[in-house]
Amino acid sequence: MTKDFITDYGTITVRNAMFEEDNGTDLFEGIELKDENGDIIEIAGYQDVDELSVDYIEKLIEITR
Repeated sequence: MTKDFITDYGTITVRNAMFEEDNGTDLFEGIELKDENGDIIEIAGYQDVDELSVDYIEKLIEITR
């Protein structure tokens, strides 16, 4: 599932993703936020992309910057 959000940071594409643990063998669920420049922010933990809001996406970006 992929969804685009128009935010104060530009268009952010959010999608569900699987990430690799540091040990190189285990996987975990999360979401990936990708901006117009191709920069990616990985957020651990499953979230329903359809349920996310622009305000929530902007807060995630603020926290990780």
